[in-house]
Amino acid sequence: MEEIYGQTPPPPLEAVRKAVLGTEIGQNTAQFLGVSEDSVTPIDVSQTVSSVAGVVTSSVEQRVSKIVSDQIAAQVVKQYEQLPVLQKDQVMEIICKPKE
Repeated sequence: MEEIYGQTPPPPLEAVRKAVLGTEIGQNTAQFLGVSEDSVTPIDVSQTVSSVAGVVTSSVEQRVSKIVSDQIAAQVVKQYEQLPVLQKDQVMEIICKPKE
């Protein structure tokens, strides 16, 4: 395990690892996952955090964009509905005017 992390793990962590790998369930799980001391590679936490942050940021931006678009559309519809009939007709004429 020392080669994996480049340093000796803290004694409590090493004790837990040995205790878990000493059980049948721990051995079966390690075998099922294909995990051995030779196959374990350390996780680059900063890269993982950056990746997750990028996904979350993108998702939030998309959600906010949709909320803003919905609010704008609702305001336009509300303002249109409050127009007098003559102005509504003018707006419809402008919007529905065929391309020349």
